[in-house]
Amino acid sequence: MKTNLLRVLLVALALVLCLSVFAACTPPEENPTPGPSTDPKQDPTVDPNQKPNEPPKEEEVLPSVSEGTNFSTYPNPVVNVLHYTNEGAHEAYIPWDEICPSTGMEISPGDLIGDKIFDRTAWLEENYGIIMGCEYLAHGPEFVTRVRSMIETNSQDYQMVDYFAFGAQKLMGQEYFLNMNDVEYIDFEDPWWVDSAIEALSLGEYVEFGVSDMLLLDKGATTLIYYNIGMAEDLGIEDLYDLVRNGEWTIEMLAEYAALAHEDNGDDTWDHNDIYGISNGDDPVHNLYIGSGNHFIKKNEDGEFYYSYRNDEETTDVMITILEDVMYADWFWNSWLKRDLGGDYQPKFDDGKALFSFNKAKGCLTLRDMVDDYGILPIPKYTAEQDQYYSQVSNYHDSLFAIPMSALGNTEIIGAAIELMSYYSYYNIYNDFFEIVIQNRGTRDAESKEMLGLIFSTRTYDMGLLYDPVGISDQVLRFTNTGTTGVISFWDGFASKLEEAINDLNALAEKYNQ
Repeated sequence: MKTNLLRVLLVALALVLCLSVFAACTPPEENPTPGPSTDPKQDPTVDPNQKPNEPPKEEEVLPSVSEGTNFSTYPNPVVNVLHYTNEGAHEAYIPWDEICPSTGMEISPGDLIGDKIFDRTAWLEENYGIIMGCEYLAHGPEFVTRVRSMIETNSQDYQMVDYFAFGAQKLMGQEYFLNMNDVEYIDFEDPWWVDSAIEALSLGEYVEFGVSDMLLLDKGATTLIYYNIGMAEDLGIEDLYDLVRNGEWTIEMLAEYAALAHEDNGDDTWDHNDIYGISNGDDPVHNLYIGSGNHFIKKNEDGEFYYSYRNDEETTDVMITILEDVMYADWFWNSWLKRDLGGDYQPKFDDGKALFSFNKAKGCLTLRDMVDDYGILPIPKYTAEQDQYYSQVSNYHDSLFAIPMSALGNTEIIGAAIELMSYYSYYNIYNDFFEIVIQNRGTRDAESKEMLGLIFSTRTYDMGLLYDPVGISDQVLRFTNTGTTGVISFWDGFASKLEEAINDLNALAEKYNQ
């Protein structure tokens, strides 16, 4: 009996061992049933609508305007905007820079962003009783005169002004506009405000112009570099994307690779028929200077503003390097310096005539018919040791908005309109604009989408190019187009104007921060 029982136990033990070995050798299921930590249906901490590999959604931030607040009972629930346009052709800005649809404006079929701007205006009126209106006026002296007259006569015609950044300089620092920090509902801590812009536009606690997700033009005005993928491969250039990821994409590398692309067409004459490392105008001097982590106006230890470009030896050296190593290089076709070689014709990047081209994010929409494949890169660092990349938002292609002093009695509804439209855009327009218009329609490879994410996360404004009473923007470009590097002597030529302007800026900041 004991012998039989022992045999049964031994057989059972052998069977268990065999099953264990078999189980260990069996390959795992390709799609195992998710456990409690991965199955959204079983784990209440996981959003069932979350897409695979997508980071958890942030909790929605609500505007300070209470839901259900109805401004339709106000004596005048209309917010009229004096809105600039490009010489009467404002359709060129649709839908990049529309606070509200203009009368008679037509949105082409399938224009996702234009439709959403219409929807935003309707949402604002239906849910909060605020009616938006816009009048368009060509930018230039007439626009500036209209704003000044409106404020001096205390006109109630407009409650907001939207003007392109370069033109707005003529209106800044003159106390024409209300301090947005004092306007009810506006909260610069909300995620729909552009932090870098608010910082650059702030004189301490005084903020007269703002940038939020209510507008899209600043996103399209973000500077970057396009490069010809096939040309780079033919030249044996290493993976530029890896250079960026490793923090090693610098001005030195840009210059080295651009020089490799410089090629004569065989006629022994360098002109517009040849291939260049970079083909651009003079804007890259701004892009590279801001990209180096510098600003034209900085604050000293006492919190006072000063012009760094003239007063800091280090920043002067940076500018000289940019001029000598890039802007004046033989392989850079500067359309201003080399106009005598090609007249009005410029070797075009989209025709395969240049390896690199500085541009704005919205420029990708003009490259959709380009035959060669192109990639997207950030503006390079000055050195690899620099803390991060900096992507300038061009003051020539951006716009800012403000609330005129004449609207002082109607600020509650104006502040509500700004916050609500900015909130709506942050959650309902911006992502579609970035992902569909810029990333999907404007790129040729997955890496460029990755680069755009980096570029948009490092967008940078410069106070000196915004508050610009002595015309730094144009002066730097004019100087660049002389082909010289006498930076110090150039600025000494109007040192008194610089000093007067910076003193006025500091006096205004002190007045509003006592």
